[in-house]
Amino acid sequence: MLNDIYISIYSYGYSAGFIKDSRRKENFPFITPRNLIEICHDHSFCGVELPIDKYIPEYDSKKIQSLLNQYYKNNLGVKIDFERISSSYTKKIIPIMLDYKIEYFRVKVSNIFGCNRYKHPEFYSHFNNFIIYLREILPYLEKNNIKILIENHQDILIDDYFKIWDVFSNDLIGVNWDVGNSIPALATPDDFLERVYPYIGNIHLKDYKIYKTDLGYKLVRCPLGKGAVNFDYIFSFLNKKQLNIPMTIELGAMSARHSDIYVDAFWEALPEISEKRRKAFINYINENYTFDKNDKTTWEKGYMPEKILKSEVRDVVQSSNFLKNFPRSSQKMSIS
Repeated sequence: MLNDIYISIYSYGYSAGFIKDSRRKENFPFITPRNLIEICHDHSFCGVELPIDKYIPEYDSKKIQSLLNQYYKNNLGVKIDFERISSSYTKKIIPIMLDYKIEYFRVKVSNIFGCNRYKHPEFYSHFNNFIIYLREILPYLEKNNIKILIENHQDILIDDYFKIWDVFSNDLIGVNWDVGNSIPALATPDDFLERVYPYIGNIHLKDYKIYKTDLGYKLVRCPLGKGAVNFDYIFSFLNKKQLNIPMTIELGAMSARHSDIYVDAFWEALPEISEKRRKAFINYINENYTFDKNDKTTWEKGYMPEKILKSEVRDVVQSSNFLKNFPRSSQKMSIS
């Protein structure tokens, strides 16, 4: 059975101002974390997910508590993301997380997209720094029984999770599975789920349309159910395994994500991918790309702000309606 659904502010990336657009004036205000309260009530979402350090870059306990209180007073839960890794910030916020009964938080290794490591050899520095970060915070996680969930943020492979678990226990280090981002992790969403489901602590519900390009493919934002992801299989798998994993709608960015899988150097930079996996993945792309011509988001088409804002709202509404096709808990989470 589906858990109650959270909403990520990243579903409104343009509306929230994460994309800079000089055409936006006072008559097109940004969606703020506080606006998510009304959005949750309108769509029966039971909580929000947002990057705490994007809105409060420097640790400030009073500001963090004030932000969290506005949700809890409205009987809404909160999931915390970190945009950057900071052992200092993480250690300081853990006591607040305990006060608010927040049991895990999301992190990512880097901001590299499409798994194009051949263009970004600095990825390995990011990965090594992330190992150092885990080593520094793990004692605090163990002491307070807080889990850290690493997102497959289009930069890491399934193999990378197991490299981490070779060094650290998976008891407190799990997976924040972004369904759509399974693809740039060079796995189908079905395969990704089947390999790491015991370690998944949170799910980002995301769908993408796949378009072929000269160098490989690109992933274009779309509402849930309109892209390549087989949600019927995913929810059936979760039900069969009796997994009740928290879920958040986090739709794709307004900028398409590209992967250069037809470039030999792409695969040369990924020696852990066997020839068999390479062929299977390319076959998956060839069998699942779309032929329609709508291969750009409203932002990429250069539409005016009002139309882009409306498209983000429409995408969330359509995604919420799509999820009603699946079994779901009828009770909203109670925050005590």
